[in-house]
Amino acid sequence: MMVVKKDNNIEFLRFIATVGVVFVHIGICWISSFGKTASPLQNFQFSTIQHCMFWAVPVFMMITGSLMMQKKEITYHTAFKYFKRIAVLLILFGTVFSWMELYFKDHEISSTLIWGGILNVLEGNTWKHLWYLYMLLGIYLILPVLNGMNKMPMKEIGLMTVVILVFNSLLPTFQLECGIAFPIASIYVGYFLMGYLVLKTNDCSFMKGKTLIALAILLFTFILLVGYRYLSIVKGERIGVDCSSYVSAFTVLQSAIMFWLLTKKKGYFDKFCSMWLIRRFNRCSLGIYIIHMLWINLIIKVFHINIMPYGIWGIIPMGMMVFLLAWVTTEGMIRLPILRRYL
Repeated sequence: MMVVKKDNNIEFLRFIATVGVVFVHIGICWISSFGKTASPLQNFQFSTIQHCMFWAVPVFMMITGSLMMQKKEITYHTAFKYFKRIAVLLILFGTVFSWMELYFKDHEISSTLIWGGILNVLEGNTWKHLWYLYMLLGIYLILPVLNGMNKMPMKEIGLMTVVILVFNSLLPTFQLECGIAFPIASIYVGYFLMGYLVLKTNDCSFMKGKTLIALAILLFTFILLVGYRYLSIVKGERIGVDCSSYVSAFTVLQSAIMFWLLTKKKGYFDKFCSMWLIRRFNRCSLGIYIIHMLWINLIIKVFHINIMPYGIWGIIPMGMMVFLLAWVTTEGMIRLPILRRYL
């Protein structure tokens, strides 16, 4: 099997996407816990930060796609190794998190809690951020098929990706209905393929000199998003367009542009990504994703800390603190032989 050399542009993307995911959940969790007693302006600030970071999860999937599609061949034997890693982490942490949630609710330890926690994981009812791991399991089940597409002409891969994104993103964004269904090709398969396609466009002459245009479009989508959140939260107006979700065409556009801008110039982030701390952050990125919600829940449900009155000045330090706590926790866990091979 061909070994793909580590790309520091991809590693930089991994780092900022990990930070971005933490801020997404800072916004979601504080709004759901304290939003009813907060002012419209405070809700607006938290919601805006949350939704402006929605590109982070799609970028993670694009990273996976760009790396997996470059591999010469992935058999089901290899795919099962990826599948087993995620399944073990999901069962382990999903069960623990489910037990915690049941304890927070009933404040007692019983056989119902034990078996209920296990059943919740099997049914996909553990902490919501683990949906990403469930989705990865599905991707890994069809990974050999997706990887095999790298033998197809780029034009055909691009056409398939466009079809997937039109029916799973563009039409839902503007609430347009279509009778055609895609039972297998979800928006996340679209992101998976898009990561590979965008990486390949770095060698395309058509994209040369388009940096300013891409930046302008990216800036426009963020301005549009801020305006959308302001109208819906502060003014209470209903907007018939989905500007901020993982299936939104605007999120697709943001993710594609972010990915292209940060991977098009090789070696640009070599010095930054060679720093010991950044390498350790990226080594622990999966663990940080899994564990950061543990700290968020403890801060909210045990210590009852409400940062919403401080607005953006509460979001930024809290996000940084949660990120560092999750990293330190992950660093501790990977010292355990039983967890090192999975995290």
